[in-house]
Amino acid sequence: MENVLIVHAVSEPESLNGALLAAALKTFEDLRKCVEVPDLYGVRSRPTFQTAVTPCSSTRPPGRSTP
Repeated sequence: MENVLIVHAVSEPESLNGALLAAALKTFEDLRKCVEVPDLYGVRSRPTFQTAVTPCSSTRPPGRSTP
């Protein structure tokens, strides 16, 4: 049996994304696939990518000025 992983973060099950998820689930289950669906919204995952901001002077070698 093949495994399928669908990762989603749907806050509204009645939304288009919720309907697409339901259709995908039904399709894969009808094909007898093993489907796992973690809910990122349910576990309050942050959907944004964040990077640390560091001043330019701290990343330059000593003795070099910032532009």
